[in-house]
Amino acid sequence: MPIVGMIRKNGDFLKTGDALKEAIEKGHVDNYELAILTTMLDPMPHSDKPTASAIAGGAWRRTVLEHILDYYVFPDDQVAMLRGTIMHSGFERLRYPPGVKLEREKRLLANLPGTLKDRVISGQLDVIYTDFGRLVDHKTTKSIPSIIRKEHIYQLAIYVWLARWSGLTVNDVGINYVGWNDIEYINVTEFEGEVVRAIDHPLIKDEQVFVQWVSYGYNVLSTGYKKSKRGKHLIPSMQDCNTTWCANCPVKWACDRIPIEGGEIDPAEFKQDE
Repeated sequence: MPIVGMIRKNGDFLKTGDALKEAIEKGHVDNYELAILTTMLDPMPHSDKPTASAIAGGAWRRTVLEHILDYYVFPDDQVAMLRGTIMHSGFERLRYPPGVKLEREKRLLANLPGTLKDRVISGQLDVIYTDFGRLVDHKTTKSIPSIIRKEHIYQLAIYVWLARWSGLTVNDVGINYVGWNDIEYINVTEFEGEVVRAIDHPLIKDEQVFVQWVSYGYNVLSTGYKKSKRGKHLIPSMQDCNTTWCANCPVKWACDRIPIEGGEIDPAEFKQDE
């Protein structure tokens, strides 16, 4: 289900069509200009199969709820994501020296190996330097971390294995973090309390470890996406969610009504504006 509207500063619910109509006529809604508001309220079509970003996010309970429910958003909570979208489009204008072989914005799709070959994952790589086997992702952030964040390692791991399964060599990985005032390339992360090169993280180094993790995430999401014969969806437990993001979660109103251990719900019984 898509984003269906916004929550005004006074707490009123405003359908997307009405919000855009007001923004066209007045130039803004609650000081959010038309183009900004249009992008914030873009419903973004859902894939019936879990995407790389959905699996890597680790907020699987939230992701399932966003997939099956109509919901409204606070524009303030969308600003960070919008900033990332705007900045990311600018990365396409970055220049590289002549003769450097690379692939940019490459969309890859692959079946998981072995008995899981019926499961397909996809993702879009930012940059891979083919001569050196170096895969680089771009991330915008308020403050640049000293090591690659956990959720970003998950996403890098998916990109790495998509690349390898597509016949590309990957010998090194890193993230180009773009902060408000600085830019830094980071290629180390933490594992079991030690700082290690990101390329040596088990999810990136060991195919079996990666497949076990990604197939679990795939199962949790795909099971939640599918409607049962009774018209219900199985919601994951809170253990299958990144609870550090609860404060800005657009479906927390629904999540709070569901047992911590998860369970089946009928989306028709969850109406945010009632």
